[in-house]
Amino acid sequence: MNHKILNILHYILGYHLSIKMQFAIKTSLSIVIVYIISFWQGWSSPITSAITIALIASLDSMNDSLIKGLYRTLGTLLGAFIGICLLIMFPQDRMLYLISASLLVTLFFYIARIYRGDTTIFFLTGMTILLVFQSGNVEQAFLYGINRTYMTIFGIGVYTIVGALLWSTDTKENIKHINSSLSKSMYNLFIQQDKKLIDTIIEHQQKLLEYSYDPLSIQMSKKEFISIKNLYNNLTKELILYINDLTNLTHEQKKIYIYQQHKQAIDDIVKMFQDSSFVAKSFKDKSPQSDFEKLPILHQARITTAIKHLSYIHTILRELALLQQKINSKIPNISDMFKNDNISIYFNFYDTEAIKSAFITFLTFWISTWFWINFNPPLGFYSVAMATSFSFLTSFSPIKPSLLIIAYTLSFITSLISFLFILPNLVNIWEFGLYLGIFTFLVFYFVELQATVFFIIGLSTLNISNDMSYSFISFMLFWSMFYVFLFILLFLYYIPFSHQPQHLYLKQYKNYFDAILKALKHPNNLHKRKFHIFELHSKMLLWSRLIDNKYFDKLDISSLNKITQLSKHSAYLIMMYLQNIQSNKKNHLIHEFDNFASEYITRLLQAIRNKQNITTIQNIEEKMEQELKIYFQTKQVKKATQDDIISFFEYINLQKDICHTLNNTLEQSIKANLHILKESKF
Repeated sequence: MNHKILNILHYILGYHLSIKMQFAIKTSLSIVIVYIISFWQGWSSPITSAITIALIASLDSMNDSLIKGLYRTLGTLLGAFIGICLLIMFPQDRMLYLISASLLVTLFFYIARIYRGDTTIFFLTGMTILLVFQSGNVEQAFLYGINRTYMTIFGIGVYTIVGALLWSTDTKENIKHINSSLSKSMYNLFIQQDKKLIDTIIEHQQKLLEYSYDPLSIQMSKKEFISIKNLYNNLTKELILYINDLTNLTHEQKKIYIYQQHKQAIDDIVKMFQDSSFVAKSFKDKSPQSDFEKLPILHQARITTAIKHLSYIHTILRELALLQQKINSKIPNISDMFKNDNISIYFNFYDTEAIKSAFITFLTFWISTWFWINFNPPLGFYSVAMATSFSFLTSFSPIKPSLLIIAYTLSFITSLISFLFILPNLVNIWEFGLYLGIFTFLVFYFVELQATVFFIIGLSTLNISNDMSYSFISFMLFWSMFYVFLFILLFLYYIPFSHQPQHLYLKQYKNYFDAILKALKHPNNLHKRKFHIFELHSKMLLWSRLIDNKYFDKLDISSLNKITQLSKHSAYLIMMYLQNIQSNKKNHLIHEFDNFASEYITRLLQAIRNKQNITTIQNIEEKMEQELKIYFQTKQVKKATQDDIISFFEYINLQKDICHTLNNTLEQSIKANLHILKESKF
């Protein structure tokens, strides 16, 4: 009976609704509550709280945890404190205040750009510094700043509480969902042996990696998270290498040396993927058959490393299943099971776009300030605050100011209809709440998330407050002034830096392969380098999708897509290759074997980076086989242990795989005609 009641309650409360609908309901309800409470208490500027909610929603998407609310509140308080301190320091010197404010806001927005964690604190700090200033009127600046801060925190508080009570998003559950999706993708890859599935696995792995740089949001034991993340990381690595080995073996070789001899291990792995509570017996390697030594050395390497990776997969899955059992059962005194690694906060100082974006923020501030000083618009300094804040969203992002202008125009039309036909006919507070709830729900459900804030800004032109005054002239003045900062953003979208997708793609393409070359030359801090490389790849993928092919009819889009896919695979293999070298520093076979592959990898990367064809070395496997036959006759190899030989096999396998992948990438790079993207669209 109780179970049925709970099911009915879940249905009534909307647990069956889509995530987007839940998000739209939560956000619209928050804005309605903000307005109703403000009217009830007689507070001014409820639009400040509403716009704060819309900005947070467009930045943070659908994550409404209490930790996020804490971030937002801290950012607002810090920004208000700094803003009020500036007003106290420069009560009579407006120019010194503006210079200080512009530098501080630029700094906080720059930090928000390079920080690979929750950027809410830094963004809201910069925005609140601007909001507490009241058009140079320092006499009431303190009270004005307090009021702005209060209404901003009020909006944050309402949004956080509503988000936490209705369909709250738990980061721990998000991590579990990612792990579940990752396990499912790994299972499909293990069964189907289709390399196309590797992309999905790497994407899930990157999402899991991002939580490492936001430790306060993990909402689970740091040791637990690190242990699970590391196990999944190792499992991804071993699985990709295992599948890579299998796809390069003949069907007969796989049947004889893998499927027949290790059937029990494969069955155990399949069961563990299907049931995380299943814990198998230990896996024991079986020696290959006697005719194994008659195979070419590279084939021996493939089979040996495939068996080794199979063993690693089996072991990691056993550890992962046992670890999850311990966490779910909440057995005390199990801290020895977890790895005591550190979660480090990460600032990506390699991001050159962050520096350019900071410069654009600085320019936006002073251009909009010049307009405010010389023309004294009705919105006053609010135009400067909005222009500067939105520069953070539009610089080097897919959000174009031209699209925002269209969004705001549609918002204005909607507001005008409300102004003329709806608001004058509203009498009761519930009627207004119903109108506002429907309007905001439709906005957050049907409009692109980053553009929703402009529809909410449209509300500010209506001057909805306790003392409603319907002045059409004021309405038009307020409406037109919002276009001022939008056109400033549009101007800075093209000057001084181009935001054209084709230009940004070529820039990220170059930076991506530069980062890989640097990692090869200086293989230190691989964890951070790996995150930076995949971040560059994500940007490269983003801009490649936004390139308008109708202006570049000779561009081969299919080759462009293949480049992004192959480059991601090659980067992942190179990271494994460098980790392999570091973990086998004592293996003299790896450090004494000097072949052409290492140099060829560098040459290929440079050729891909510069989009230049080179005379490819034919029959890589044949040349490596010849060198290996000579090397395996030396005393060093004959005296080596079996473990050293297996590690050496992994090393040469990775080299060969990297060479093949980079060769394919270079071919697609030449075929795509990327040099066309340097030409003008007109």
